[in-house]
Amino acid sequence: MTTVEQYYQEIGLAVVELATGATGRIALFSQAEDGHISASMFYIETNNPRLRCIYPPESVLMKVYAFWEEWGRDEENKTWVTMCLIIDGDDFTIDFLYPDDFTSGFPSREDEVRLLDHYFGSSDVDRSNPGGGY
Repeated sequence: MTTVEQYYQEIGLAVVELATGATGRIALFSQAEDGHISASMFYIETNNPRLRCIYPPESVLMKVYAFWEEWGRDEENKTWVTMCLIIDGDDFTIDFLYPDDFTSGFPSREDEVRLLDHYFGSSDVDRSNPGGGY
């Protein structure tokens, strides 16, 4: 059985490896609910004044979903709908958002803009190649 800490490390390592050309903060925003997972990565890229957006591959999505399921098995843990994993150099932070943090109970496009402004100070995103080339 994988521990919560192992999931943090595995997901964090995968995110860093996917963020080719990153020059600063990297963020993985994941949304989960029973039977569904989605995620977007954002980072500052060399020679790009806008935030780069890529969609992580299924292998990363499955790690995040497995983590969400493992997290929910502990009755003391409140079930999150959004995980914001932030890597900034050697600093590593995970923030969880819950249904009551969103007007509709689940994040909207406006919530993504709010989170990008919070973590990066900008919501100007380059979505020109979200497949990331992996």
